[in-house]
Amino acid sequence: MRAIVSAGALALAIAWAAAAAAPAVAQGAKTSNVRISYEEPSDPNLRPVSERLKQRQVLERLEKFLSPLRLPRELVVRAAQCGGISLPPRAGQPVTLCFEFVDQLEQQAPPPDDVETLGAAFVTRNMAIVGPVVHSLLHDVALAVFEILEIPVWGNIVDGADHVAAFLMLQFGPDVAQKTIFGTALYLNKLDESFDPQNVKPHVLQRYYNILCMAVGHDFVRYAALIPYKRAEEPGDLPFERAARCLSFEPSEYTEYGKVRQAFVALFLEEYVDEVLMKEIQRIDWLKED
Repeated sequence: MRAIVSAGALALAIAWAAAAAAPAVAQGAKTSNVRISYEEPSDPNLRPVSERLKQRQVLERLEKFLSPLRLPRELVVRAAQCGGISLPPRAGQPVTLCFEFVDQLEQQAPPPDDVETLGAAFVTRNMAIVGPVVHSLLHDVALAVFEILEIPVWGNIVDGADHVAAFLMLQFGPDVAQKTIFGTALYLNKLDESFDPQNVKPHVLQRYYNILCMAVGHDFVRYAALIPYKRAEEPGDLPFERAARCLSFEPSEYTEYGKVRQAFVALFLEEYVDEVLMKEIQRIDWLKED
C-alpha cells in the first residue's frame, strides 16, 4: 500500500539530486525514461526563440540532469508553440516548455548591461530568463512524476510541485542555485495576480515567499540579501518574522526546507535513482556556456 505524503514531502518523487547518502538504484532499472523533442513553431516570430533554445541545448541539459531518474514509463519533455505562455498539465501528456513563455521572459528581462533588484539582491538578464525556465520545467516534471508514480497528495499539488522544483534547484552548485532561485523569485514577484479566495491554486505571492523560505532555510548566508535584518525592509524582501520561521532555532527538520529534506531521508524511493550517476550530475555547472 502506498504511503500518503504531504505536499512538502512530495520532493521525494524526484529528489534524486538531494543527498550524498542516497541509496543505490534497484536492480532492473537500467536506463532513464526521459525523452525530449523540439517542435517547429508555425509563428515565424517564435522561430528565433526556438533556435536559441536549440543552440543552448536547453532540453538536452534537462535530459542529462534527469538521467539518474528511473521511471516505469516514458516521460516526454518538449519545446513547442502553445498558443499561450503555458499548457495545463494533463495525465500522460508531454511536459511542454512554451516558446511564448520564453519569448515573454526575454521581453521582460532587464537589458544586458543592467540589473533589477530583489530586496537587496541583484538579478541580471540571464538570471531573469534562465531561472523561470528551469523552475517551470522542474515544476511540470514534478507534476508528471506525481502522476506516473501515483503519489497521493495531501495539500495543494501546486505547492508540492513548487517544493520539488525549489528543492532540486537548491541541489545545483551554490552559484547556479542562487542564480536560478533569484531569477525565479523575480519573475513570480513581478506577476500581477488579483487575490481570489475561491481559487484552488495558491496566490503567486504565496508561491514567491515559499520559494524564498526554502532558499533561506537551505543557506541563510547566501540568501541573506532577501532578509531585512538591521535595515529597512525593501520591496521583494522576505519579512523578518517569516524568515525567522524559515530558519528556526529548532532542529533543522522543522524548517520548510528541513521538512522536505527529512521526508527525502525517511521515504526515499530507492528504486528510482542511479546513485553513481546522481553524484556525477551534481558536479556539473549547468549554466556554463559550452
